[in-house]
Amino acid sequence: MGVPVPDGKEGRVTFRVPMPRFSRRGPHPAAVLGSVLALAWLAGACAAPSAPAPGATPSPEAPASPERQPAAPALDECAVTPAAPPGADTIRVVAGSGFAAHQLYQTLVRLDCAGRLRPALADDWASADGGLSWTFSLGTARFWDGTPVTAEMIKAGWMQDSAATIRLRQAGVILISAPGDRELRILLAAPRQSVPEALADSRLAIARRVPESGWPIGTGPYHLPETDPAPTTLEPVGGGRPVRVLSPPPDLRDAIDAGADLVVTDDPATLAYAAQRPDLASVPLPWSRTYALALTAPADSLMVTAAGFREALARDAVRVDARAAMPYPFPPACAPRLADPPRRAGRGAPRISYPAGDGTARDLAARLAALGVVGAHAIVPMAAAAFAASRREGGEVAYVLSLPRGAGTCEDLPLPPGAAVVPLVDVRAHALVRRGAPPLTLDWDGAVRLLVEAP
Repeated sequence: MGVPVPDGKEGRVTFRVPMPRFSRRGPHPAAVLGSVLALAWLAGACAAPSAPAPGATPSPEAPASPERQPAAPALDECAVTPAAPPGADTIRVVAGSGFAAHQLYQTLVRLDCAGRLRPALADDWASADGGLSWTFSLGTARFWDGTPVTAEMIKAGWMQDSAATIRLRQAGVILISAPGDRELRILLAAPRQSVPEALADSRLAIARRVPESGWPIGTGPYHLPETDPAPTTLEPVGGGRPVRVLSPPPDLRDAIDAGADLVVTDDPATLAYAAQRPDLASVPLPWSRTYALALTAPADSLMVTAAGFREALARDAVRVDARAAMPYPFPPACAPRLADPPRRAGRGAPRISYPAGDGTARDLAARLAALGVVGAHAIVPMAAAAFAASRREGGEVAYVLSLPRGAGTCEDLPLPPGAAVVPLVDVRAHALVRRGAPPLTLDWDGAVRLLVEAP
């Protein structure tokens, strides 16, 4: 992120930080000062946003034999630790809709920003039969009401949740047992060198329903206070500052001016504004979404599959932080092939459709139409329900899709039946962190997790 250069004062070294690619303006003096301060208190954060190797869903480096595995190196290179006294009494956050759930509920394991398995409810895991079955050693986690988390509770919670059971079956889990309170065992359909990364899926987060509570009780470092059941105020379980999840204003720069401690955004104007603020650091998150083109009519695939074409789209067609798409981790059972797709059912002039309200999808659709890809010279936005219905019918010649990089099942991929799908660009957001904010760490899917503050 930065290159050390002498500053000419008593042999001290400072850092020169390049401006983000999406900024076309020269650095303001305050921005340079802000970068120096940011790097001083973001120790090790430069390694945090590194993306997993292209090709497939990330996994930890496989050992020669799948015996007891260390979850990940002790040093969390994905951690962002502001070396400054705490700021306001309440932590103010503007982030996506999934932010609160990541603070409230935990999974058995998690994937860090580099795609490595790390402990969550399980401290470690081992296989005694070459990777066919895995035994997880549970830590000392408790639910918010103080009840210890046992292996039987985890098993029962999964079995009572249809989404969880489907996800486990898709991950190859065929049997779950609880030999003891602190041991959970899974049996797989085929041996693996490491545990299934699907166990870090938020659909497998552990929660417990109790009659007197209107929402599931979790195990995370924050809980929902009884006086505020909506996930807008998160109270720390073991002491510390509460978190207030704010509704995003129309202009996120207003949230920065109002003193938000953490803002997660991909908006270029907001990021450029934050770059001028010495009290803020911009931390790039992992590449979390892929924009792809779904074709429902035969097309010349040479243009849209060329690496240079994707690089040009990332550089010139979109305004967010983007790169040419890496190979998308389609599950083997449902990976679409670039072949001649079926003829579309719709009639009239060929058009490219995209989800209404998605600026990046609109920009991509406009550039593709300007180039006459698949013979289309017009674009059309569609609301979510209409977009899904049109895809099912193949009503348009092509669709711009936004796919989460962490998708691991065929059901996760909103693909038109029989369509050929071409990944175009990967995008990522940034976390704008104010000095005095709590420490945090990053997951592979771009999720931000607040860490427990030292007393």
